Amino acid sequence: MGGGASRLDAWLSLARINWRYAAPQDGEHGKGAWQHDRSGLGWVVPIPVGYGALGEMHDAGSVANARDTTTPFRFVESLYSVGQWLSPHRLEHAEQLLWYAASQPDAGRYRCCNDYRSATDADESDYDF
Repeated sequence: MGGGASRLDAWLSLARINWRYAAPQDGEHGKGAWQHDRSGLGWVVPIPVGYGALGEMHDAGSVANARDTTTPFRFVESLYSVGQWLSPHRLEHAEQLLWYAASQPDAGRYRCCNDYRSATDADESDYDF
């Protein structure tokens, strides 16, 4: 990411709408207008997509007050991604609407995934995630 912005800066920028007041230009009379920086971007929002491990797996029953004493236990935190609301009529196949579980316990990732790609995204191989 150029310009000194970190991934956190990019995430925070995506997760908010920045409003600013545009005063009338020189020679114009009347009120200014409030403008935001989100026009044309669609309904893009951060969405929770799973959990990431904070530590190692603990044996079943070894963690006090866990709700299940027969299943191994792991402390996790939420994982977030970016989603865009799409009207169902824009989808070509029902599978594009569905999400599926994609767990990788050895890597500590427990995610829900959706493989939808719009026609304009098909050529994008430029993601840095």
